[in-house]
Amino acid sequence: MTLVHRSPLCAFLGFALWANPLPALGLAAGGQGQDSPAETIECKAAWGPVESSVYPTVRENAAVKREIESGPRIPVASHELDVFRALLPTDEAVLLDDEVVWEIDVERLLPFLRQLHPGVTTRMRHARPPADLAEILRRQGDDPDLWPPRSIEGGRATWLHRSDDELAILVRVHVEFELVPGELYLLPAQFEGRLVWDRRADRPKSFHLALPPRNTNFDLNYLNSVDIGYLPLMEVATDGATPAGEDAEPARARLRSSFYRFSSIDWRPLDEALARARENGRRLHVVQLFGTLDDESC
Repeated sequence: MTLVHRSPLCAFLGFALWANPLPALGLAAGGQGQDSPAETIECKAAWGPVESSVYPTVRENAAVKREIESGPRIPVASHELDVFRALLPTDEAVLLDDEVVWEIDVERLLPFLRQLHPGVTTRMRHARPPADLAEILRRQGDDPDLWPPRSIEGGRATWLHRSDDELAILVRVHVEFELVPGELYLLPAQFEGRLVWDRRADRPKSFHLALPPRNTNFDLNYLNSVDIGYLPLMEVATDGATPAGEDAEPARARLRSSFYRFSSIDWRPLDEALARARENGRRLHVVQLFGTLDDESC
């Protein structure tokens, strides 16, 4: 496990937790989970229609619209407990830090996302060189397919809360769906997940993984055309599971800043920034956006 960020810990807190240790994490802590290999939990997938799009690619192309609204390929599937457990940290020391962010293996999340579509991949095309440049690099002996993931790729998690009875984590992952090989690609803004783990029973209480319903929240690439739009529903969840609420915003901010370092900049509205620039005698760096800056949609 790679730690992305850790805040300072006081010695007193470390001593207090050493003196009164929290329950173990089962397999996540040391491979000693007692659950049966056959024990599974059912997840249901849902994928609703496109509500709006900026360009006509989705609205006016029936084949594209049919693919992007094809619904989940596997509406219901059962997953073994270890698939959920893989999202938990493997280092017990992480339990000492409220603000730690750790990397997760997104490949372990693919069984859930394949319920939506089998073409899901962790290798995002826009994070790789275009085909013509990639070919030049290969001729020079540098294979871009072997490049390590960029900072925008992958998945990370952080704590929502911890207690003797349960753990709750917030997950953010970036993936891409190849809906039609070589032709049609869907790039969700992100998937946000909330896992609540019962520490006494050493099993999940609930799990919810979804495309946040924000307009806009996906990009679409079809041959030489593009589109950006809003999918209100794209999720995989256990029965009764709910997404993280507004109280999760500090955790969201930690994950956001781990993917996008610029998110730590003190962004201000233009009128406020102008006033401060005049007051301080400093120039402005102005960014005009079409879409959202801190996710993977346009």
